[in-house]
Amino acid sequence: MNFQSYFSGAFGQSANVEMSTDGGSTWNLIYSCFPSIAWSMQEVVLTSYSGPIGLSSVKLAFHTNDNGEIASGWAVDDIVLYSGGLAVESYILMLDSVVIDTVPPDVLDYQFDLTTIQFGQEYTACVSATYCGVSSENECFTFIGGYMPPPGNFIVYNSVSSTSGAAILDWEAPANNSTSLAGYIFYRNDSVVYFSYDTISEYRDLNLLPGHYCYDVTAIYDLTPGGGGLVSLQNPIEQAPNAWILSMGLSFRLSTTSPAGSLIPRCGSLD
Repeated sequence: MNFQSYFSGAFGQSANVEMSTDGGSTWNLIYSCFPSIAWSMQEVVLTSYSGPIGLSSVKLAFHTNDNGEIASGWAVDDIVLYSGGLAVESYILMLDSVVIDTVPPDVLDYQFDLTTIQFGQEYTACVSATYCGVSSENECFTFIGGYMPPPGNFIVYNSVSSTSGAAILDWEAPANNSTSLAGYIFYRNDSVVYFSYDTISEYRDLNLLPGHYCYDVTAIYDLTPGGGGLVSLQNPIEQAPNAWILSMGLSFRLSTTSPAGSLIPRCGSLD
């Protein structure tokens, strides 16, 4: 704490800064001013009373005493109480006022689980910093859910005869789907081979010659009110061979739309 002081100390006058930790019932001396014949800057170091193990609430007082002699007075001005900077202990992340996670201070980016985000619904994501066990005000960002879930458990089998082969594609309907599923689009070696405006769960790609083939499947959703209108292709799905479909996160700091994924297809050879 800094303040300007005019205190001559004449006639035995004293000038002290005192602190109370019990609401003013008792006071303890923490600083005494030295006499000066001009205005001077005084600095009171409060480090030992602050920080994570410091005092949570105090009162400060400026107390002068003539000590039974002639009072010469004490003038105080420009009082400034400041901190040299506090370290962030953690960040608290919230979605619609519900605490989702707490992360260390070196984590400056966060991705929500998109299976909890419904398409077209408005959300408010907030983050606050914790200092000495006390949380700051929230910094918030409002976004509209733009994620449409992909098909799940996508698997490709082959079926080979003496004259030709076939690829059998199996999958599950998108999980946590709150929108209108209208069908699927199938890709072979990055080219569309079939549109299905039906919620089937198997597709057979027949009469294949020997060769190497890669397959992808993506869902189509009807986004028009009441249905029956134009359909929109869902976001590109992200998959890994011989593994479950990976979840992609939505960064509330950067975007209000769905993230861009990449198609990692199921591949195989017919010999």
